[in-house]
Amino acid sequence: EVDCEGRFQLMPAIRAKGFDFAIVDGTDFFCGPLLPYAMDIPFGFVSISFIPMEFRVPALPSFTPLHMTSYSDRMTFWERTINTFFTMLMPIAFNHTVHFAQRFVPKKPAIDAFEFHQRASLWLLMDDQSIGFPYPLMPNVIPMADVMARPPKPLPKDIQVFLDGANEGAILM
Repeated sequence: EVDCEGRFQLMPAIRAKGFDFAIVDGTDFFCGPLLPYAMDIPFGFVSISFIPMEFRVPALPSFTPLHMTSYSDRMTFWERTINTFFTMLMPIAFNHTVHFAQRFVPKKPAIDAFEFHQRASLWLLMDDQSIGFPYPLMPNVIPMADVMARPPKPLPKDIQVFLDGANEGAILM
């Protein structure tokens, strides 16, 4: 919780910048989305895929394995049963995060990490179907494979000059 306190101490400076959108770490269940929630700005996550229900993907657990398992899309009956069980268990596991919202954003309804994940406007997903198996995606989910697989190369000069001149900010993907 110390991390949350530190972030909320920075909120006046962040609010003064006038951001319209926030991108937060999707694996930070506790504090990540609290700041944009408190500031009433839309937010997105950069994350790995945990469970499709988090980002409202209509993927049935009977044929879409969770990334936390080693199952493929050709599961046995028992693997499908276990996968379905864990899929149903995840929202319950996320429920213990609601006290962070109660403590750090007391003037707003307290919601848990699972609901924060469902409220995300954008998902930058560190996954790609070209290296895995196919699964459904919603329009607000952008797969980005190999984002952290190797050190970045320097940008070409023309792109670097363009980005350096972007006074309002830019996102390079």
